[in-house]
Amino acid sequence: MPTATAPRSKTTRPSSRKKTSSRKATSRAKQTKAARKPQATRSVLKQKARSGNLPGWGDLGAKPKRGKKTRASRRVKALDATPSLKLGVLVLFACALLTAFVGHTFATQATLAEVQAAQAENERLRLTNQRLRGAFDRMTGPEAVMPAAARLGLEEGIAYGPALTLD
Repeated sequence: MPTATAPRSKTTRPSSRKKTSSRKATSRAKQTKAARKPQATRSVLKQKARSGNLPGWGDLGAKPKRGKKTRASRRVKALDATPSLKLGVLVLFACALLTAFVGHTFATQATLAEVQAAQAENERLRLTNQRLRGAFDRMTGPEAVMPAAARLGLEEGIAYGPALTLD
């Protein structure tokens, strides 16, 4: 069902701008105030130029007055106060990292050499084990046992010994 809407008048037009919180509004006001400071200095200089009093070197290089310092700006960190100390700490940290990296590299290479030596030893022992197992199998196999049993007087047959009864 189509609905009819009343035409909007220009005075009741909703704002397309987002609403800002009061905190944002005060920070914007401070920003505009800070942005106006150079303009205020320029206007003072223009007034002096109109009146015939041209600005001097002190007026041109004068820094605008600043407001109260905040607690955060009053705090000075030890590393920020001495840039050479900060650089020294960074260089020391970089050297420690480089030393750890080089030490880790050499330790890894030594471990790799140990692992390769252990693998070679394992292969040698495995081949020795296979050689000895083959020799044992040849000594205990039927080809070696049957002639030795015949020499002892044993006869080949399927008869077993007498049955044993337990009382």
